Amino acid sequence: MCFVTASIDEAGRCVRMAEGLQTNGYSVALYRTEEFLRAPNPDFDAYVFHHPTVNHAQLRSVVGSLGNLRRILISDWDLPLFCDEIYGAEQPAGQSGGAPLKTTDYIAAMKLFKRLSAATPPLAELASLYQPDVELMTVPESITPRLKGLSDVLQLPVAPRNPKSLGFVARTQHSALDLAMIYDLLFKIISEDSACTLTIFGSVELPGPLLTHPRVKHEAPVAKQAPELDLAKVACIIDPHANTKRDRCVSRIGFLQASLAGCQYVSSRLPDLSQLDAPNLRLATTQSEWHDHIQAALAAAQSLRAARSAASYAKKTHATTTILSQFQSFLA
Repeated sequence: MCFVTASIDEAGRCVRMAEGLQTNGYSVALYRTEEFLRAPNPDFDAYVFHHPTVNHAQLRSVVGSLGNLRRILISDWDLPLFCDEIYGAEQPAGQSGGAPLKTTDYIAAMKLFKRLSAATPPLAELASLYQPDVELMTVPESITPRLKGLSDVLQLPVAPRNPKSLGFVARTQHSALDLAMIYDLLFKIISEDSACTLTIFGSVELPGPLLTHPRVKHEAPVAKQAPELDLAKVACIIDPHANTKRDRCVSRIGFLQASLAGCQYVSSRLPDLSQLDAPNLRLATTQSEWHDHIQAALAAAQSLRAARSAASYAKKTHATTTILSQFQSFLA
């Protein structure tokens, strides 16, 4: 089984899938796209190209050659990069620089593959609009054996922390807009409780009174390989999202990482979270719901039992080896 990923930043999902398949007995390898296209390795039975784009000139010929060898070829997505309504016609090339990436290049690449896997049902549904004939499968995000083992060894669920500490993870360029949805409410909650703190992981514009508030602090972005280590510094993660097509495709990975760290989690009603029955998950729509759920989450965070329950739920219900059992049928 071979995974081909566009960049190190995007490799997380491929790493998680690879680790799960390896535990299930598969021989796996992970390549960066440029590396693989320079010297394609035809020795695998199946190939998963994560976020492929014909911006890489060799992609068409390599995929064609592997197809002629009757290899299984899958395009995999956890972001709707092919949708210009969400990302625009052009996107920055990223850390590697170079020409902007076009949504049409992602669409053209998607059409090279007869099979497609996506992190969420809405993302799979959106992809089907661009490639109606593709064979689709939803492969949800999950907890790998390595992450489970790390959590167990370090006892992350019961790591010492302020039970009234809130955390917000700035993951995208839209994070400031997302946080703005509950900005006034956050300021009110922090101001009224002298024990309450807010930690922002990553870079986000923070105007107004929270900018200089003594109990609001900033940390570096969460680590790519083990974000749970950073999230264990707070008791509750808040994850507001604007109600857009982009946010409908957001996966549960942030929730799973926070759960593994023993955190309570308050989020907007994302489709990939709404179907979960988790002890530490609260979904909010109105300002009143946000207020009540945050207060309830902070109250629950007083209990070490609640932290253990959150981590146990993630490990038992969302183990990669279980989640990928259905994906293995996709490889037949």
